[in-house]
Amino acid sequence: MLLQYFTIVPMRNIGRLKGVWAAVTADTLSIVASQAGLFLGTRVYQGASSRPVCRRPVLPTGC
Repeated sequence: MLLQYFTIVPMRNIGRLKGVWAAVTADTLSIVASQAGLFLGTRVYQGASSRPVCRRPVLPTGC
């Protein structure tokens, strides 16, 4: 959060309290987006790897 503060405050030219709030907001959104991406990626990977393997097609629709 400290790094967020020192990058946001000079760019936006805002005060300390608003800078802290902006840093907290940016850090929170960053963590939430990162976690959502990890969970979504895991779900996609598990969905792709848990499909049944067709050794020989029994029905015209596949397995």
